Formats: sequence, structure tokens, C-alpha cells
Amino acid sequence: MKRTIILLAATLIAVIAARSQECPAGEKCALAQGCPASKECPCAQECPRDEVGKWEISIGGSALQFNRVGFSAFSTTDAGHYIDMQLRHAVFGGNISLVRRLSDKWAADIQGTVGTGDRKLLAMAGLGLQWRLGSYFNSKQIDPYLRVGGNYLYKGFDILYGGSLNGMEWDISNVLGGTADARHLFAVSGGMGVNMWLNKRFGIGIQGDYLLITQRNVANSIQGTARLMWRF
Repeated sequence: MKRTIILLAATLIAVIAARSQECPAGEKCALAQGCPASKECPCAQECPRDEVGKWEISIGGSALQFNRVGFSAFSTTDAGHYIDMQLRHAVFGGNISLVRRLSDKWAADIQGTVGTGDRKLLAMAGLGLQWRLGSYFNSKQIDPYLRVGGNYLYKGFDILYGGSLNGMEWDISNVLGGTADARHLFAVSGGMGVNMWLNKRFGIGIQGDYLLITQRNVANSIQGTARLMWRF
């Protein structure tokens, strides 16, 4: 009788111990996919996450703000003065970027823009650091970010702030603080953007930057970019 009771007790203990080692439903998938189990907790391994690529490459278009004024004709009659003036604000071009994700919250990038203004070359290239905010909202599709960077800018066209034409003297001022011009410029950029991922590979994005020109008395600028992205 005692042997029977001892045998039943041992069997009950073995059943309880076996059940305590059973994997919850959410953890069985890890074992089914071959995830290694630890000795301390053989079923506590998480299922592998769907990883996305750490590299992103994109192509798109940019618009940069450079105010330019040109005078092509000036004449005086009995009725008054006549001025033929051309006012241009924007320069358009193509944009390409390469981004390396450093973590869920940080990414480093290199971006380049090539365009034309007044039929002359404009080119800009620079490095940047992005603070990705999507993880704070637990969002995999919408990923806003803040960005700072440094850029070299070559501007083949001139921005004139004064001159003379047919006896007329003229000068202008720039609300962004410019009174000088240069071809080779260095710009510190700060801005924000948002990436919208359509799936694991492809997405679209927009970005806006304020370009602080470091040269003295050269007007600052603004850049807006829209792009198509691929990550791998």
C-alpha cells in the first residue's frame, strides 16, 4: 500500500513538472523555427523578428531658394520710367542619398543635389546625422526624423545686389540677410523629414532643411526634397 501511494505521488510530481516545462502558445513558434532554448528556461526564447535592411538609397528632386534679380532694359519717357526686370526665387535639381541605420533611433547619411540656375551649375553634397522618431510611436510605416548636417555648395550663377543699366543705378536687399555673393560655400543644415514605408523595401519621403551659410554676409537658403526610397 505504501509503495502504491509513493508511486502515485511520484507520478503526480512528474506530471506537474512536465507541465511546468510546456511552452506557452506564443513561445512554441520559436522552437518550431529552430530557436535555441536556454537551460534555465527552455521555452522562453522569442520568435525571430522581421528584420529590415540597414541601408537605404533614394532618388528624388529638390528645390532650393536663391533670390535673384536681373534687369535687361531701362528707359525714360515723358510718361515715366520703364524697367524690364526678371525676378527668380528657386533652383531645381535632382537629389540622391545613401543612409546607414546605426540603431532604431539613429542613422547617418550622405546626400547630394545637382541642378541648374540661370543655365549654370549648382551642386551640393554633405554628411548628416538623423534622429529617427518612429520607434517612439511604435510605428514601422511612418518614421519622422530630425536632421543636422554639413554641406559643400558650389553655385555657378551670380546673385547681384546692385549695378547700373543705361544710366540707372540700382541696389536690392535680401530679407535673409545677404549683401555678398560667392561661388564656393559651406552650409550647416538643420531640418526635419518623414519616411513613409509602403512595405519592407520601398517607401517615399519628404525633407526640409534650413541652410545656414557660414560665409560672412551671404544669404542663407532653404531646401525642400521629395524622394523615392529603397532599403536593403
